[in-house]
Amino acid sequence: MATAKPSRTRRQPSAKTPSKAQLRQQRKQQSLETTQKMADAAYLKTYRHTQIAIARQEAKQQALTDAGIKQQQPPVAPQQKQKPLTKAPSSGRKPQNRKPPRR
Repeated sequence: MATAKPSRTRRQPSAKTPSKAQLRQQRKQQSLETTQKMADAAYLKTYRHTQIAIARQEAKQQALTDAGIKQQQPPVAPQQKQKPLTKAPSSGRKPQNRKPPRR
């Protein structure tokens, strides 16, 4: 039984197969589109969460208003003068402000 050997001649690429540069360009385009989709999805998710938080806050405010409860304002603290920062005591060991000797 003789087995058929594969031909040693190189096959010419068919006209349908894109070149390496075209494949690279397609992959680059796909990755850009994927990145854009992911960025859009993240933005929409953040936007929705923000809108939901605002709606919750407004609903809570409306419920309190409907119940007749007034919103409490935090008390304003009287302005106090800041005390000047006290200097650290100069007693004790002081660091040497010189270079260490060369060896």
